[in-house]
Amino acid sequence: MKSRGTTRKMQIVMILYNSLPFDPRVFKEAYVLSEAGYDVSVLDVDLKLGESPIPRGVTRRTVLKTSFLKRTSVGGVFRFWMACLKYLVQNRQSIDIVHAHDLTGLPPAFAISVLCPRIRLVYDSHENFPEAAMDELSYLHYAVFLGLELVCSTRVDWLFSVSPCCLRTLSHRIGAHPFLLMNVPDLGRIESQLGYIPRWKPPRNDGAVRIVCPSVIRARRGFERLPEAAEILNATDVARFEFLIVGDGPLLPYLRRVVEERGLEDYFTFTGRVSFEEVLRIMVECDMAIAMYEEGWNTNSGLSNKIFEYMMVGVPFIYSNLTQSLPLLERVNAYILQNPTSAQDIANAILTLSDSPARMMEISEKGPPLIINRFNWSKESERLLRVYREIHEEVFG
Repeated sequence: MKSRGTTRKMQIVMILYNSLPFDPRVFKEAYVLSEAGYDVSVLDVDLKLGESPIPRGVTRRTVLKTSFLKRTSVGGVFRFWMACLKYLVQNRQSIDIVHAHDLTGLPPAFAISVLCPRIRLVYDSHENFPEAAMDELSYLHYAVFLGLELVCSTRVDWLFSVSPCCLRTLSHRIGAHPFLLMNVPDLGRIESQLGYIPRWKPPRNDGAVRIVCPSVIRARRGFERLPEAAEILNATDVARFEFLIVGDGPLLPYLRRVVEERGLEDYFTFTGRVSFEEVLRIMVECDMAIAMYEEGWNTNSGLSNKIFEYMMVGVPFIYSNLTQSLPLLERVNAYILQNPTSAQDIANAILTLSDSPARMMEISEKGPPLIINRFNWSKESERLLRVYREIHEEVFG
């Protein structure tokens, strides 16, 4: 990566309002760019989740310490922006590209591009943030975040997003070069960490049906309905139904309390936050997986990485009826949950799939080949490298 006869590498600074080791998308991007010969630094947050490896060759610069549950505070976001801007200003002479992840990373990137116009700006939107705020909070939040995005995006040169629908929406309001970059599994990294790709096997015949729910534990993801669904399921004579709740999040204390109040502790296991590799190991030991996203503009337009992970390991799964997700769900014949706000519908979906071993095997067999042949990071990362080769030409000539 030479610059007008020099040997200086192109300097990329990523801004991430999360912890780098625990954000698979950013981890993958930073690693592949570093391996391609770019100098990559990531400004991120220490969420006090313990030590974990970072991508080889990538410099992690933690600019804020907070807890996972306090990360959503306005004060925390503002302190993060100020800390990032301070670093960017101090190092502005050497920075070529600022790669902002999500709207929470965009304002300091916008500010430094105004102060130093030669610095180019990449906006990597993992979801449509204003629409997500409208789905989960209010129209007022949507308006505030949309205004912030519109102002900051006036300096954006390149735009990434995770699904065709999300990218179309962003392209309509941001005048930048648009590129699709799906959040698909990195098979090479998984194999290097585990020595193999975990694969689901038919369930043990021990009278129990184990359902894994790996996710951030938050509202609008069906978790509030699980205690009632567990009661419905375990009132039948079919089997014993157990739920493994894998992850952390703002709704976790509430869910634990309801499970305890209803005397359902024997039917729920809470693992807390675990590594991505451990999530995969847990999934393949369960009978099925479930994701219960409620319908909304953001969920309908996006493509959750959970679908790709379920397909990769071949675990039979139940997934909400979401517009952009349907083509993938139909390709593997996954069970489509019509109403994730109904405990009865959730219980019926689990009962139906558990009583359909042929369908479970079909889902298990159809998923992995699609990941191996099409939806994997080895293929998807070529888009990222192609864009950065174009950026390199524009920056250095």
